Amino acid sequence: MTVTGFDLEQESILFTTERVASAISLAGCAFVVFTFLWSSRFRKPVNRLILYATLGNVVMNIGTLISVDGLLAGVDAPLCQFQAFTIQMFLPADAFWNLSMAINTYLTVFKRYTPSQCRAMEKYYFAVNYGAFFLIAFTYCFVHDSKSKMYGAATLWCWVSTEFDKVRLATCYVPAWCAILASFVIYVLSGRELFRRRRQLLNPRTTTATLPDAIENPFTSFKTTEVQITTELASPRPFDSSSTNSQMELQQAQLEQQYLGGGQKDYEQYSITIERGLRAPLRSATAPNEDEIKLRNTAMASNRAAWAYTKCCVLFFVSLMITWIPSSLFRAYTLVHSSDPNFGIAYAAGLVLPLMGFWNALIYVTISWDAVLDMFAGDIDKRVWRQWHGHWPGLKKRQNEWTGNNRDSWVGRSRRWSLKSREAR
Repeated sequence: MTVTGFDLEQESILFTTERVASAISLAGCAFVVFTFLWSSRFRKPVNRLILYATLGNVVMNIGTLISVDGLLAGVDAPLCQFQAFTIQMFLPADAFWNLSMAINTYLTVFKRYTPSQCRAMEKYYFAVNYGAFFLIAFTYCFVHDSKSKMYGAATLWCWVSTEFDKVRLATCYVPAWCAILASFVIYVLSGRELFRRRRQLLNPRTTTATLPDAIENPFTSFKTTEVQITTELASPRPFDSSSTNSQMELQQAQLEQQYLGGGQKDYEQYSITIERGLRAPLRSATAPNEDEIKLRNTAMASNRAAWAYTKCCVLFFVSLMITWIPSSLFRAYTLVHSSDPNFGIAYAAGLVLPLMGFWNALIYVTISWDAVLDMFAGDIDKRVWRQWHGHWPGLKKRQNEWTGNNRDSWVGRSRRWSLKSREAR
């Protein structure tokens, strides 16, 4: 009999499955971290929470990559204790990060929270999602009874041992399912509110006076500012020949008058004033069909927002169900039949639990789909290069050396020597 309770072939299948799933999840986590740091296009408010959950997924996947090696090392070995600690801390935390995203959705839809206000909530999310579960997982390192430690063999890997199944149920699965159900309720209420506004927009009796608030997808919406450009005509600068004291100044003024004043025709100069401010509120219609155009555009935008929100919610729900149902069934089965584990349920649990990072990456890609398309088309690379060019210290120094902007560079010294030579001539 092996350390998992299955035969050698079944244990080998579990071992391979857990590691392959963990590797796939780590690849998804790497994509999330890289793109979030690479471009501001990916830094949507909800993506910040996905990033925080992804960091926990990375640590947990390190534990699941160990697989049965922790059991083979012995339940008292540091490898086994480390694996059990990472799973106990970061497994339920993932469900609570999903609840944090749902809470942000509720605050955005019902309380009109701005991204900065949602960002101020992150410290509370960290305190609960990581802080509380860290205290639980750390405390378990020192708990034991007369027979065994709290952390020990748990069939698939090292975790809370089978002797403490009820404790594992109370501190992991029960809180996780409470978070999942709360998230589901919040998404349903938020979706009902969004579709209520959509029906109001599509109502033929709706006018601009009774127009509801604009519907935005709370997963992707931003509070934006508008750049207003105003133009005005400026009179050409008059030329006064009496103000010149030399023929050179007269010629210079004539050239300036020719190019700036208009040459043969006395065109007036064109100046632009750019102002940046908050988006101005919509004004009442002045043109005959402006109301209809406004209602049609708002209704079309509401349809897109409602459909995008529905897709995100369905994806959240499916990922949570796929992740937690097989694992919960397996732990419930072992609670009743602790001496006779079922390989099929164990295999399903060993497959889906390491894939949490993959599901978070899939949700991240869905929310940032436009940015992902631009990235693969190369548009983001050009934009990021323009943003980083001259701001990265090493790149800035190298750029200054080759352009001569740095006075101490050899190009700068050569330019100064060339100018002095010309002056000497």
